[in-house]
Amino acid sequence: MVEPSLFDLVTDYGPSLGLPKYYRVTAMAPALVNQRIHYSRVIRFDGIKLPYWQKVMENLWGISVLERMYDRMIAFDSATTGAASISLQIIHSQL
Repeated sequence: MVEPSLFDLVTDYGPSLGLPKYYRVTAMAPALVNQRIHYSRVIRFDGIKLPYWQKVMENLWGISVLERMYDRMIAFDSATTGAASISLQIIHSQL
């Protein structure tokens, strides 16, 4: 439960270049409330990489791997519900 600092970014060359230098623990966290954590003490799991401006909109995080799967599950559920509805309409019209 952390929020990245969007204006204080890492300027050292390396894999963390352009990422937040500090993360602040949110007020809703069970421990370390409002503490600043240096990026060298954080393990990031970014998920799916995003284009730059979309990444900025997502507070420099990526999209969850599960989010794509959830969207597909909702689409499948909608399709099967629609097919079942059409099938019931055909059955009722034949009665």
